[in-house]
Amino acid sequence: MATLIFNNKKFDYPVNKDLFVLQKDTGIFIASSCYKQGLCKECVIKIDKGSEFLNEPTEYENHLKPPYRLACQTKIVQEEAIVECSTLKRDEIVIEEHSTDSFIRKNISLNPAVTKDIKNNVFLVKEQVGNTKNSILGLAIDIGTTTVVLKLIDLSQAIVIKSISFENPQRFAGSNVMSRIHFDSNDNTKQLKRILNSHIYNAIRKMTENTQDVYDVLIAGNTTMRDIYFGIDVTTVG
Repeated sequence: MATLIFNNKKFDYPVNKDLFVLQKDTGIFIASSCYKQGLCKECVIKIDKGSEFLNEPTEYENHLKPPYRLACQTKIVQEEAIVECSTLKRDEIVIEEHSTDSFIRKNISLNPAVTKDIKNNVFLVKEQVGNTKNSILGLAIDIGTTTVVLKLIDLSQAIVIKSISFENPQRFAGSNVMSRIHFDSNDNTKQLKRILNSHIYNAIRKMTENTQDVYDVLIAGNTTMRDIYFGIDVTTVG
C-alpha cells in the first residue's frame, strides 16, 4: 500500500490503481464524462508531491504539463510511497452579501421571457415549453478567467435563491487569457469548454435537485471566456 493525501485527506491506497477510482469511496468529486477512458480530458488533478512515484504520463495526457495529470491515467507504482494531489479548486466560495440600504433605488418593471400561467404551464415568450407546480427557475452565470459565479433565481418572484462560486477549472491551460487562447486554438477537442461545463453542471446540482425547472440561463463573460464556452474560434481574439 501507498499513502495518498488527496485534497488534504489521507488514505491508504493500493499501487497500480488509477486515482479516479478514489471518488467511489470518498465522495471527492472528480469531473469526467467518458468514465476513465482518457477521452474527455476533464479529470485534471494537480500533483503537489511525489510525482516520482507515479507512472509515466500516457498518450492521453500529452496536452498537460507538470504538475497536472489526468486522474484516470495516474497510478502510484511504488509501495510505501507518499503522494499528495488535489483537484482543481472548485469548492463553494462564500459570496458576501452587502447591505443595499445606501444604494440609489429605481423601480423598474420586469418583462421576463419565461412565465407560468394558473394551470402551471410554462411559456417561453408565447410557446409552451413545460408544465410544473414548482417555481420556475433561472440561472445567471458569470464566467471569469479566475472565478465562475452562479446565481439561482426564482423567476416568478425575481429573487436570488442561492449563489455559488468556484475557481475556473480551466487554469491548467494557463492563468491568463492569452494562455487560454493559445491552448484552445491548438486543441480541436474543446477540452476547456467540456471541463467548465462539467463543473457548472456539478454546481447546479448542488444548488437544486429540480434541474428540470431551470428554464432560462444568462451567461456573461469577457470575449475570450464567452467564445471558449460557446465553442467559437478564439484565434483572432489573441
